[in-house]
Amino acid sequence: MGHRRSATFLVTVVLAVACGSETSPVGRWSHSVEQIGDTTIVRTGAVDDSQALLAVREVLRIGMAEGPDEYIFGRITHVVPGRQEGLYVWDRGTAELREFDKRGRFVRRIGRVGSGPGEYRFGAGLTSTSGRVVLWDGGNGRVNVYDSSGAFLDSWQYSGSIARLEMVSDTAGNVYVPESINGHDALVSVRLTDGVGLDTLIAPVLGPQPSPLRAISPDGGTMIQRSVPFAPRPIVVFHPHGFFVGGVGDQYRVRLFRPGGELRIERQSNPIAVSHSKREELENMLTAGLRRTNPAWRWDGPKIPDERPFFVDLHTASDGTIWVRRSVAPEDQLFTKGFQYTGEREEPDAFDVYALDGTFCGHVVLPANVRVLHLGGRTLWATLEDELGVPYLVQFEVGREPRRPELANGGTSLHCAGYR
Repeated sequence: MGHRRSATFLVTVVLAVACGSETSPVGRWSHSVEQIGDTTIVRTGAVDDSQALLAVREVLRIGMAEGPDEYIFGRITHVVPGRQEGLYVWDRGTAELREFDKRGRFVRRIGRVGSGPGEYRFGAGLTSTSGRVVLWDGGNGRVNVYDSSGAFLDSWQYSGSIARLEMVSDTAGNVYVPESINGHDALVSVRLTDGVGLDTLIAPVLGPQPSPLRAISPDGGTMIQRSVPFAPRPIVVFHPHGFFVGGVGDQYRVRLFRPGGELRIERQSNPIAVSHSKREELENMLTAGLRRTNPAWRWDGPKIPDERPFFVDLHTASDGTIWVRRSVAPEDQLFTKGFQYTGEREEPDAFDVYALDGTFCGHVVLPANVRVLHLGGRTLWATLEDELGVPYLVQFEVGREPRRPELANGGTSLHCAGYR
């Protein structure tokens, strides 16, 4: 059996969520709601992260260092729900699409490497909906569609685009592929039998992406670029209810672009300062690295900010909740590798979780070396590497503690009740 169970590793403090404009009598934080035109603003007051922790428990681990090939992974990049609470997994390292049941037992391989019907070269995207498994085969420039048992159904040509969006599906069963339309990122819902576009959603533009640092070799044959550390960037993701969610990390403000009117989530939070010495260290490191390509290179981009972004990524879960990946580590605890800053992946993933109505549900911290691949709300799937670098696929449960009876009335958001 390619899995094992382990004990809870994060102690929880279960809290109430205030549902009005005043502090809940049994809660530890409050929020207010303001309506400006068709925009609803939900503001959460000051919250101590340590007092808002939700329980996180590993419940299933799939993978082996040695054993049957079906339980050995290379590099898992996509995980989506399967039938009867199972899952489909794309492993880029082995170029395989595998199905596992809800207990982590291997069920089958779907398709194989090649260019024939149902075969693939490279999985650039994966989703599942309405009894269908949909794989974007970037190697062959097409999309393959399988039924829930892995039988090949259809395929159609799709070359993809440079859009910064993923292939996704919504709760209505629609599948969307990313496109760039007149220079704008967009998602196009497609008919699965032939790929004909049915509807187009243009992603909101929240501002320009931060300018990178570039160095070109004297002969013009080599060009490298590096991101400016701590530079906040516009982030836009798709919500399974059919709209976009976005924000820029220079403010703690997450925008839900709902059809009936925008909802903004704001939280009172203090930024994490970046010291002058740390900025100087990073600037010297990047300069030295870029001068390996061009010895005459001089800093030609924006300065390193003196504060870390409030958040560095956004995720949406299949239960409708919004997960805001926070900056949490002090800058002196972040690391560099070689000549490239890698701090955002060195700190543990820490999320603020919000209900669809903007209510704050709690704070989640995952163990080090975990990379989230699929959020189901109270359950999530992630990859984890052990001390030897062996990758595993791990399922976690969030907020499974018994709900306190005194919170049944007087403040607990029903939308967040599943986390209590």
